[in-house]
Amino acid sequence: MTLILPWISWITALTLLGIPRQNLRLLKRLTASACLLSAAAVLFMVLNFDGRSGAEYQFVTRLSWLPALGIDYVSGVDGLGLTFCLLTALVSGASLFSAFTVSDRLKEYLVFFLLLSGAFYGVFTSMNLFFVYVFYEVTLLAVYPMIAVWGTGKKEAAAIQMAVMTGLGAVLALFGLFLLYQQGGPAVFDLEAAPRNLLAAETQIRLAPLFLIAFGLLSSLWPLHSWAPAAYASAPASAAMLHAGIKAGPYLLLRVAAGLLPEGMRAWADALALAAAVGIVYAAYAALRQKSLRLIFGFSGVSHLGYVFLGLAAFSAPSVSGAVFLVFAHGILTAALFSAAGTLSNRTQHDEIQAFGGLAQSAPFLSAALIAASMASLGMPGFANFASELMILLSTWSVYPWLTGLAVLGILLTSVYLLRMIQAVCYGKAVQAETFSNLRLHETLPLALLIGTLILFGLWPSGLLQWIEPAIGAFIS
Repeated sequence: MTLILPWISWITALTLLGIPRQNLRLLKRLTASACLLSAAAVLFMVLNFDGRSGAEYQFVTRLSWLPALGIDYVSGVDGLGLTFCLLTALVSGASLFSAFTVSDRLKEYLVFFLLLSGAFYGVFTSMNLFFVYVFYEVTLLAVYPMIAVWGTGKKEAAAIQMAVMTGLGAVLALFGLFLLYQQGGPAVFDLEAAPRNLLAAETQIRLAPLFLIAFGLLSSLWPLHSWAPAAYASAPASAAMLHAGIKAGPYLLLRVAAGLLPEGMRAWADALALAAAVGIVYAAYAALRQKSLRLIFGFSGVSHLGYVFLGLAAFSAPSVSGAVFLVFAHGILTAALFSAAGTLSNRTQHDEIQAFGGLAQSAPFLSAALIAASMASLGMPGFANFASELMILLSTWSVYPWLTGLAVLGILLTSVYLLRMIQAVCYGKAVQAETFSNLRLHETLPLALLIGTLILFGLWPSGLLQWIEPAIGAFIS
């Protein structure tokens, strides 16, 4: 099952290349079929996954490729991989509706859309570091044209900045993999079999900063974050939902740094925690200064990822489990926010918050969804974000009390800029009320799916933690 998951999207993308661009109905049907089939495969794994063995890889398939170098195509999922596969299925399914609204060269856009979603599945199901890296490289190659060609505003500059920064992170990660291979041999590529004490503690401490910087660049960790807000503000809604919602950087940090370099992670944890706490406050303040809806959401994403890195820095089972839970919750939230922003900008051709107004009267459902997503972002109980952030803050308080206090200040700033945004967009004097009088199914269904998911796992956090905690326990033990 895991073997075919990324190839469902990729084979469909190849099929689209042979279809005339005028046949929009067939292009959309094939793309939707690929997303539904991938989601069905993920649902099958969810229903048949043995949560009691969440630390072990399941649905494993092995294909020999270059055994002399320790490089085989091995696929499977543990509790961590399954969580990220579920995130990918939900976000890609929701973003599909926005992808269908692209009017210029839809065929090519859907090809890149499928390449991106399939590559994410490949990252989360690959059990060999070589193929994890290859699949992640494809995500970078696919998202660049989606922003540079189909984006808005200063799209070329934003895409180039993103390509340079994330490309630098990818090169550093590749260099780090070469060093890992040199020190540990072919066994280091096998995520299932590689022993955690494969490398000496001194070697782990030397290599850990390289991966922290590399994956920090890929995850927009402060102060390596500068590319992210501009890129997501310029991206089409579906591209922003996919790339900002499905965060592979923290996943790679767990798999490589925590999985193979635990002593290195512990040695550099203080520096990571400091960067995370400063990033929470800095990005929240930057969001407070923005007037563009999508820039607010872009900086908000950087701020909230700081909580993830703070949890990883504490390196305890509850804090890291909470960090993974927050990556899932914030991924769903980010997709919902950019979906709402995409609907607003598509209908008005701008995203300046002061130019909206009265959305609660003209589009009550869209207003309610935006308010619900904002409440989830600022940590209201009942949403998955509250449960995950609570796990992080409670478990990091004993390790980093001052930095945790600084992180709590970030929650206050988050409340300020989100409530200001809600006041400007949803209330006040109605502007362009007729523009939102006829919201369609493709504009409301993704928001209902994503907000519903946040509420489901906010009320039932054990639904995800039953997979996450055993897997993280194996990392930390």
